Amino acid sequence: LKNNSTMQILELYHNRIGISGLKALLEGVSSAPRLPRALRLTGCPVFHSVLPSHPDLRSLLKLSRCDNLRVLVLSNTGLSSEVGILLAEALKWNTSLAMIGLSKNRLDDVFAGALARSLED
Repeated sequence: LKNNSTMQILELYHNRIGISGLKALLEGVSSAPRLPRALRLTGCPVFHSVLPSHPDLRSLLKLSRCDNLRVLVLSNTGLSSEVGILLAEALKWNTSLAMIGLSKNRLDDVFAGALARSLED
């Protein structure tokens, strides 16, 4: 990824990528500022059985440095509101995202409030 300057979209639908895989992907994406513009992980069990205290969740903060990332799709990834709040905090500092897909997750009003606050700031 670091040396590829032409890839625009990275789609990994319905693979067995967990939180450690997401950490590795975000490290690669955040250190390769030209690409990709879209990261789609629909159906990957990234957040299944992940507690908010899991150390790899800190990798979500790398989203704040993914300046070229325009689309992030984490639909059907097992995202809970507790973990989603950490995601919302990371998104607070990202000014490039134009679309975030979070359908078919375990999100609630607490998450919606945290996301709304992160988008306001």
